[in-house]
Amino acid sequence: MPQWRRLASLLASEVRHTEVLQAAASTNLGARKAELAQLARDTVLAYYRDADTDPCQEMAELCCTLLLNLHEWDVFAELERQQRGPVGFLELSKVLSAVCKDVCLNKFTRSIAQELWDLVLSMFTTNFSGHKRGASGAVKDTAQRDANALSRNTFHSFVQQLKDNLALTILLSCLAKLYNILKEDSSVELCLEHAQLWPTVVTSPSSLCKATLTDVFQSTLQHCLAVNNSHAGWVKLLADFCYAQGHHSAALKHYLTSVLMSSDYFSQTPPRTLVDDTMYRKMAHCCTKLQCHTQAALLCQLMEETGLRGPPLSP
Repeated sequence: MPQWRRLASLLASEVRHTEVLQAAASTNLGARKAELAQLARDTVLAYYRDADTDPCQEMAELCCTLLLNLHEWDVFAELERQQRGPVGFLELSKVLSAVCKDVCLNKFTRSIAQELWDLVLSMFTTNFSGHKRGASGAVKDTAQRDANALSRNTFHSFVQQLKDNLALTILLSCLAKLYNILKEDSSVELCLEHAQLWPTVVTSPSSLCKATLTDVFQSTLQHCLAVNNSHAGWVKLLADFCYAQGHHSAALKHYLTSVLMSSDYFSQTPPRTLVDDTMYRKMAHCCTKLQCHTQAALLCQLMEETGLRGPPLSP
């Protein structure tokens, strides 16, 4: 290939890369949405099918998340699992897009969600492979990650490029369900949407790293709220997380914020799907912890089920 043609090809590639970067940072693509979706689709297919014109990995990964943000889910069904090294954006995009499409069709097929669950679960699984004697002479367990496991860095980079509410909600739901299972305390369970998608147990909870799960969940939730800080469900989830951590003042603040968002500044009755008796009881418990007993008593009066008007929860 002549040098001038190679240079022209490189310049065209850089132009496409810039367009995708701008699209990824934009919240409204307007009339260019279809054009950019086609560009992203062609790029993903070219990269993961080992085409002669091979885009860079960064470009392909950007296009994966751009397609998810644009609800272009069908393209991932055309691709097989990639053979280029460890689990990456393609695998995440394939399983997440399948769940997004399934939820949009109101099917909530657990077998489809299971693939996403297993992939996310692999991020927190540690396999103990034997024993190793340290410098002090003590014998320590040695742990290693499965080569096919999802890495925390890959997941973090993937999430940071997502902006679609549905995709982020599904990831949060998956992480929240896993958090609840490992927490093993129903009094501090996190609320989650689409709970019917996920298993209710894990086979070997002792092999999962709870600290890593907590960190990943927290960073994912922070990103979600950075994308959309007016999502009442996410704010309530943040309140539940603060409550589970024993931060009662912060939890009460976020509970009130979620009620404010869903009730038009307290001018309407908030939906029971968001503000339920469990939430009122947690709010009352927060007030009790903050020595606001009158407010706690008033919150208890908002509960519909009289059987729940007992002593506050004790996380």
